Amino acid sequence: MKTITFYSYKGGVGRSLALANMATRLAEFGKRVSIIDFDLEAPGLPVKFEKEIKLPIKNGIVDYIYEYANKGILPEKIIDYSLNFELKGNKNITLIPAGNIEADDYWQKLSSIDWYNLVFQNANSISFFLDLKQKIKKELDPDFLLIDSRTGISEMSGITISLLADDIVIVSANNKENLTGSKRIIENLSNPDKAILGKVPKITFVLSRIPFSDIPAERGREQVLIAKVKKEIPLPNPNSFFVLHSDRDLEEDETIKISNSLEVNPKDIGKTSNSIQITKDYLSFFEHITEGLLNKKDEEKITYINSSRMLFMQAMRAKNNAERIEFLNRAIAINPFNIDAIGVRGDYKIENNDLEGGISDYERVIELDPQNAEDVYDLIGLAYRKYKLYEKAEAACNKIIEINGDKVALGYFGIGWICSEKRDTNRAIEYYTKAIENNYPDLSLAYNNRADSYRQLGDYDKASEDVFQSLAINPGSGNAYFTLAEIYASIGKINEFYLNLEIGLSKDIDSFSHYSLKIENIYSKFLKEERFIKLLDKYNIPLPSYEV
Repeated sequence: MKTITFYSYKGGVGRSLALANMATRLAEFGKRVSIIDFDLEAPGLPVKFEKEIKLPIKNGIVDYIYEYANKGILPEKIIDYSLNFELKGNKNITLIPAGNIEADDYWQKLSSIDWYNLVFQNANSISFFLDLKQKIKKELDPDFLLIDSRTGISEMSGITISLLADDIVIVSANNKENLTGSKRIIENLSNPDKAILGKVPKITFVLSRIPFSDIPAERGREQVLIAKVKKEIPLPNPNSFFVLHSDRDLEEDETIKISNSLEVNPKDIGKTSNSIQITKDYLSFFEHITEGLLNKKDEEKITYINSSRMLFMQAMRAKNNAERIEFLNRAIAINPFNIDAIGVRGDYKIENNDLEGGISDYERVIELDPQNAEDVYDLIGLAYRKYKLYEKAEAACNKIIEINGDKVALGYFGIGWICSEKRDTNRAIEYYTKAIENNYPDLSLAYNNRADSYRQLGDYDKASEDVFQSLAINPGSGNAYFTLAEIYASIGKINEFYLNLEIGLSKDIDSFSHYSLKIENIYSKFLKEERFIKLLDKYNIPLPSYEV
């Protein structure tokens, strides 16, 4: 069992994300992985794996330590404080969480533990934590134990980096406080006289959150920065210095970057993608951390997986769908388990009107990654709906409902939209309501669509109530203003109709194309009005070509 601790002097530098990427990559190789969330005051690993963790967290490492530190009881089994989940098709992933942070007694237990006494004054403290490590090895039997350490210099971080770790990854942002703190830690860890067990761990330094740019001048400045930091950080092995780039998407919503299944943004196609560079960073980092730890078969697997990924990246840079699909075909031929390539190829096949081929790829993704099946069934439903194959679209939505996971609302909303398109208005309201009750991700849109359904039934009070709820959630929703305009048009409040229509156009002109599909029964009486014609002309929207 190889134990790797991920440490940072300060928080907010991407330490937990780096660990999550490492676990994800190891899972791809079928390795058994155990993870401890030792950032006890700000535990975040369950969030990184929220799609995969299905069971509620009842207890964790705080409860385990509390039993010993406060009651003098040595828990018999560590497995009782852990939970299993599936990651990249690997079912041998175990998380020992900090504990149930939603429970009041978690914080009571944490605050009551006398860490100084436990670590420095208890003669059996070293034996206690080494026994914990032995229990993990015996009961959970992982190939790798990954520990997310608490930040700063404390008794807890001392346990995770000085006592438990074989290797240590130190993650730092580019600022004086982070770099100075990291330097002190590295100097202490590199000193054999200060090693608790007389062994100096392998240390890897990661400079994180560096903005990526493909502009030569910016890249030059980055190299100067890296050279400067390298001089400041006293690494025993200069080759143990890595950079993990960042981009706006990563800053706003931390995601697993070592494998981005079905997450490619179409707007990035044909451009140098920041996410491609970030993926490269993580792959290089992974190969360094696992150097000498993987067998020949694993190394061969790395070779073909990396070759497949490179072809996938070339596909993202290609100029048209035909080229993209060709690169993706080659990527999948080399690695038939490349979920990224299979899923994205499915997207492009759908765009190219190859519905059968696209659905086939989506179904293969579900087969390879059943943990994320809800998202893929949602894509299948959208594809069938695009071709007005409503029965098959609804069947895909029902699959999401059958799974009954945390994304069940996707299925309810999808059926609601199908019913709207079929003008089955009462049933549409029924399913939009279920989507709202199950916290559909875009509640503003769910309320808006239900408002439109009520409007079609002539229930303008409920329609108004829902559309204002939509605007309360998202005041910038052009869709909601269009619906509000249509409600006012239906009840003869013409000035209010024009006012809200223009507000909607000013906020989201692109969405009006969807609403213009209803033009025959909403806007037809306005088509010859000068005020309406001028408004559309102001926003470069052509009048419909048919006669009213």
